[in-house]
Amino acid sequence: MTPAARGAPARLESGASLWHDVVHRCVMGEVINLNQARKARARDEAARRSAENRAFFGRTKSERERMQAEREKQSRDLDGAKLEE
Repeated sequence: MTPAARGAPARLESGASLWHDVVHRCVMGEVINLNQARKARARDEAARRSAENRAFFGRTKSERERMQAEREKQSRDLDGAKLEE
């Protein structure tokens, strides 16, 4: 069974989604299904958000602790560099 037959988002050879193709190829008078375009845009947004979450929540505990320590050090360094008023 093909991905399109299972309801997967349609993709172009370039990897761009169908939504981007529809938006970029629309010319006056060309009929598009707005419901499909809206759903394609929502799928693209969900894919972008899930990629961000994978990057953020997909870290190991030691990586999270290291990044937290770096943020705290940057904050301390910034506070130490403040001029007295």
